[in-house]
Amino acid sequence: MIGGLKLDRKAKTILSNRIGLVREARLAGESRHPNIVEVYDIGQQEGNLYVVMEYLKGVPLDRLIRRRRVGLSEGYVSLHKCATPLIAAESFTAT
Repeated sequence: MIGGLKLDRKAKTILSNRIGLVREARLAGESRHPNIVEVYDIGQQEGNLYVVMEYLKGVPLDRLIRRRRVGLSEGYVSLHKCATPLIAAESFTAT
């Protein structure tokens, strides 16, 4: 039950996903780090959520990995670049 409404499992999942998206977008919007995209706006139109964020040129990581094998050192560098802003964001939320 959420806010006095009885919801089925699918509705709970959808609501939980929407809440998570808004929280994540707000956190990204408040964070300042070179490896976190800038969020310009979060909103809803006709029941659909949207997030307006910085456009980044390049190849998505999943496509890069499918194209070729990533060596251990390159994988470590990529992981470090991904983890650093997450650690910064985590410390931001803890304060």
